[in-house]
Amino acid sequence: MTGVHIDPRTRLFAVIICGVLIFTVNKAGLIILLTYMAIYLSVQGMPIKSVKYLLSFAVLYGLQYAIGAYASGAAAIFGFMAFFVARFIPVAMAASSLSAVSPGELIAALQKLRLPKAVIIPLAVGLRFMPCIAREFSAIRDAMHLRGISPVSFHALAHPAMTMECIYVPLLMRSMKISDELAASASARGIDNPGVRTCLRQLRFRLADGIVMLAFFVGAITISLFFE
Repeated sequence: MTGVHIDPRTRLFAVIICGVLIFTVNKAGLIILLTYMAIYLSVQGMPIKSVKYLLSFAVLYGLQYAIGAYASGAAAIFGFMAFFVARFIPVAMAASSLSAVSPGELIAALQKLRLPKAVIIPLAVGLRFMPCIAREFSAIRDAMHLRGISPVSFHALAHPAMTMECIYVPLLMRSMKISDELAASASARGIDNPGVRTCLRQLRFRLADGIVMLAFFVGAITISLFFE
């Protein structure tokens, strides 16, 4: 589904706004921020992804309340973990929008902001790394299903060590290989070139960028004033 194209600098602005607000807003403010982000992703042609994030938030919040009501002691830490992850879902939504930008376009946009290469290169590689890890995790999960192992079954919960071995060990090995591949790809594309990087796509702020930035600015002020 094709949506409105938004400049990478506007997407980075959304990430920063969400990163600041998640530490200050209350539950009502967090829900408003989630609604903002769902509309934000849907406008860019990612409604299915926004629904997945909203469902993940609902599951995590439900899990948090269930653990808080029925668990105590050391088990209560899982409720805090669910609450903490749920708080970061708006940032993950904003980051998923930024990671959808091609690396060349993102680097060119960040260079226009006069950011040093020590910031640009890790940010571009990190955002490129996350979708690769998500695909690898999906492949590992499919492989587990073929072997009769489910990461969400009762058997997996009863044997956490085996589950971690089946998921995190291959994921760690694939992460090391992907990082090497990304480094080789970046070197082949001249990421070490000291000159200013050019981009085939014309980078400029459009009307959509102005509307998005204004909406986030007004929303951030409103949420900060009334939903802290």
